[in-house]
Amino acid sequence: ELIALGLVEAAPNRGTFVSGFWKRGLQEIYLVRGALEEAATRAALPLLDRDAEALQTEIDLMRAAARTRDLHAFMHHSVQFHRTVLVLSGNSLLLSVWDSLQIETRTTIFVSSPEVDLMAIADSHQPLLDAMRSGEVERACRLTRDHQAWIEAIDRRQAAASAGSSAAVDA
Repeated sequence: ELIALGLVEAAPNRGTFVSGFWKRGLQEIYLVRGALEEAATRAALPLLDRDAEALQTEIDLMRAAARTRDLHAFMHHSVQFHRTVLVLSGNSLLLSVWDSLQIETRTTIFVSSPEVDLMAIADSHQPLLDAMRSGEVERACRLTRDHQAWIEAIDRRQAAASAGSSAAVDA
């Protein structure tokens, strides 16, 4: 299944390795995801009233999962927060493209790292929702892009630290 997803490559008589494409794709996805979610935020804002509480509930549930380090629940509520905005946008193409990025799989891999501060990530969703609730379209869109850029920076630091520890093991 991991080979089919492009996450790993199998080399006969050598073993299985994390795909170089996956590493690049994991980094590149944040820009694409930020753009998709910005477009969805812009479209969803006028319709937010009825779903603001649902988004707040997802943040609250993320925080609860972060406290107990329940990775499955955390991942589910994080994905659900973002997916709700996509659904609310009413743009089925945006949602389809977003779904094709395998957000759940990528989020699961990201949050599985013991170095990830789940509470900080959960808390980072609150300013997004607050800006949406206040009707500040441009601010909400900027925060949406900034949120993905911040997650990307965390991911890059983890990748660099992991590469450094692998190099130390190889030496």
